[in-house]
Amino acid sequence: PAGTYWYSPEHDTYLVHDAHWDTGLLDSEGDFIVEPRFFSVYWAIDAIPWQGPYFENRSTADLFMVRDEHSGFGLMTFEGEEIIPAVFEEIGVVSENGMVPVCSAGKYGYIDINS
Repeated sequence: PAGTYWYSPEHDTYLVHDAHWDTGLLDSEGDFIVEPRFFSVYWAIDAIPWQGPYFENRSTADLFMVRDEHSGFGLMTFEGEEIIPAVFEEIGVVSENGMVPVCSAGKYGYIDINS
């Protein structure tokens, strides 16, 4: 990868970018968990609060938020599983019960990350 942004000791994971500034996740062995393809990646606010950007996750799920420059925001696990595809204009706080407010085409609704 072209560069490393941040390291999460909790996940032993690096946030990295390629030469085109697309962002992904790298494990401590140097293998990609998520290939660099996102405009931005956001840690949960309590993961490394001194290093932004971040989002708020009140659930017990271990997630990070991604932003595709052209399509929108989504949520993924640190194993690289897409929980919510990166197609939403907005993603709100992930609640304790796993409900996530989202906005698409100006319409608001909820997605349950537990189903």
